[in-house]
Amino acid sequence: MVDLRSSVVSFQYGIPLVYLYTGQEGFPPQLQGCFGWFKPRVVGMSVADAEGLFWERYDARFTGVPGRRLKSPQGREYVRLHLEEWCGR
Repeated sequence: MVDLRSSVVSFQYGIPLVYLYTGQEGFPPQLQGCFGWFKPRVVGMSVADAEGLFWERYDARFTGVPGRRLKSPQGREYVRLHLEEWCGR
């Protein structure tokens, strides 16, 4: 098993983006588009409410490898950390 922290990879929020995005060319722009639409709608919400709304809206959107990666603990943390930036906490 390769330790991703020891290789040259991009990290965001301490999560290796190679984990989320490798081999999934259309996934990064789709996810960023979801974030772009979602961000102005959650400003001032609690993180818990925003996270529930995110998964309610997008849980079924991503399937296959992107869906499994996004729903993994690392993917859920990635989403939650984005939401923490935008919400009233």
